[in-house]
Amino acid sequence: LTLARDFVNLPPNAKSPKQYRAMIEALPWKNTSIQSYDDKALRDMGCGLITAVAAGGSDGAQAIILKSKDSQQIDQVFVGKWVIFDAGGLQLKPDTGMLDMKCDMSGSAAVIATLWYLDSMNISHNFAWVVGIVDNLTGPNAFKPLDIYIAKNGVSVEIHHTDAEGRLVLADMMCLAIDELAPKKILTVATLTWACVVALGSRYSGVMWSDEQTIDALVHPCPSFVLERYWRLTYEEYYREKTKATIADIKNVKSGVKTW
Repeated sequence: LTLARDFVNLPPNAKSPKQYRAMIEALPWKNTSIQSYDDKALRDMGCGLITAVAAGGSDGAQAIILKSKDSQQIDQVFVGKWVIFDAGGLQLKPDTGMLDMKCDMSGSAAVIATLWYLDSMNISHNFAWVVGIVDNLTGPNAFKPLDIYIAKNGVSVEIHHTDAEGRLVLADMMCLAIDELAPKKILTVATLTWACVVALGSRYSGVMWSDEQTIDALVHPCPSFVLERYWRLTYEEYYREKTKATIADIKNVKSGVKTW
């Protein structure tokens, strides 16, 4: 918990994508292997979404896979996004909306801190962690509305809002997890959208899952000592139809939606 908070509380200029990757690599891991990817490696692998988001910053995209050295079969992968600072891209957030954006990487911090705890306590497991690291800024190469990029799995995505970037990072990182680790299950942890707070407030975290048994186990038996509560959000074909695009496979947000 302390490690996660330390990462979140660092100012953005002290945890750039390259700096954060170096911080993770420098932790005194005992039984954890680390595979790192820089922007060029991700581009060469076909990760067109995460590299598009990162194009407005100076560090490019970074990614890390962490897993136990003893793991033969990965049961579950935790996927997190580390958006160092989310200015909204070319579709800028309002000034008040930027004042807590150094916290936009808290999902990734939680993912890394969980693994760090297991590693430091010598707890054996068959989990892996995949983290995508970017800035979402307004540099000369920043991605634009109506741009089209290709995800690692070949799906084309038309950009309809540059402040709906977290889902793009997670999409490529989930593809990376599938291709490199072949897990049985994938769990994403992210501060993904303000719309979740609008729907549920700050008391509950929204949960969506394609597996009924797993989501029931997560949501219902929430013990009193757990500080964070979960509430199930809808997950059905109706919403998939809303994201279909005309000249790409999908768009990253329903047209006309304000993301903040």
